Amino acid sequence: MSEENKDQIIDEMKNQTGKQEEKTQPEEEPKVEETPQEENEIKVEEKVDEVTPKESKTEEPKKEEQPKFSLSWDKQKPLKDLTLYDLIMWRNIYATLVVFLSGHALYTLITKYGFSFITLFSRILFFQVLIFFFYSIAKKIWTSNIDVEFSFSKFELTKEMVQPWVDSALEKINRAIAYYIHILEVKDVSKTVKTLVLLQIICMLGNWIRGLTLTYIAFIIAFTAPKIYEVYQKPIDKYLDIEFEQIEMLLKKAYDAIPKSVKDQTQQFIQKFAPKAKTQ
Repeated sequence: MSEENKDQIIDEMKNQTGKQEEKTQPEEEPKVEETPQEENEIKVEEKVDEVTPKESKTEEPKKEEQPKFSLSWDKQKPLKDLTLYDLIMWRNIYATLVVFLSGHALYTLITKYGFSFITLFSRILFFQVLIFFFYSIAKKIWTSNIDVEFSFSKFELTKEMVQPWVDSALEKINRAIAYYIHILEVKDVSKTVKTLVLLQIICMLGNWIRGLTLTYIAFIIAFTAPKIYEVYQKPIDKYLDIEFEQIEMLLKKAYDAIPKSVKDQTQQFIQKFAPKAKTQ
């Protein structure tokens, strides 16, 4: 074969392969031109998606946990750190329970069995000495050891132990004195009237009830009312606010009903005899 024929055959073969490749290629889809309205709508949707924040899960407000009694020994306040307030508020249930039951036992022994304070105190010491006497004798016989020592043999009160109690008591006494002086000076008429009403109620109770019974009632209230108020503070505060508003309205009406001349004379008398505040 001549070279020209070879070149023609090669060209034909190339043309055939090119046509086959064009047939195998996928046809391109015709482009659809978007109208300006559709373009604007798409852009607005994209902006809205960007602006709207992701939905955040709203956490429900946690309910305040009310203080509960825990019988676990680990959750009780240590005895060395206990104060009178901690005992009243049952910070150590076992220590408060001992004090609370001891108060009931003392009242029962005094009222029902006729014990006096001196008799009761001497009986407690008598049984304590008697129990430790037999315990010491038994321990000496059992261990053949003449010297018997207890864990509290070297116990003594120190200034560090007593000082917090003294400071706390002194602060409360000074606060009570300052409040009483404030009442005597009649700086707040409503407080003075409330104090008079309270003292009158105590006088009436003293005529009806013996002093020991009144002390026992105060003891029970001291160990129950503060803890109940701590647990149910919100409903109690709401109820007390309503009652105090009504009482203040009644006191205001009663005060307004007093003639003005009597008010002026009373005020002059108070200013004359009440101690004057020191001015710096």
